[in-house]
Amino acid sequence: MGTGGDLRAAIGYTEETGKQPFFYANAHEKDYVPLAPVEMPIADARGMETSLDREGFILVQHESSLSDLTDMAAVASVHSGEIEQLLQGL
Repeated sequence: MGTGGDLRAAIGYTEETGKQPFFYANAHEKDYVPLAPVEMPIADARGMETSLDREGFILVQHESSLSDLTDMAAVASVHSGEIEQLLQGL
C-alpha cells in the first residue's frame, strides 16, 4: 500500500449546477451526479486508533486470497465471503 505519509489528492464532490442530482440504483446510465474535483489533504491513518462512532469507519488488517480484484466473478464468489467473515469478526 505504499510507504505511508500524508498526501493531497483530488476528490470528486457533487458539483453545484442548479440542477438536482439523481441516482438510479439499477440503471446507472440514467444517473445525473456531476462531480467536480477538489484537492484535499488525506492523512495516513495507519497506526491510528479509529472508531466507528467517532470517524464512521475503522481500519483493520486484511489480506485477500485473491490477487486480482478486477476479476468480478472471483470477487463475487471468494472475496465477498472473506469480507463477510472479516466484518462478523469485528
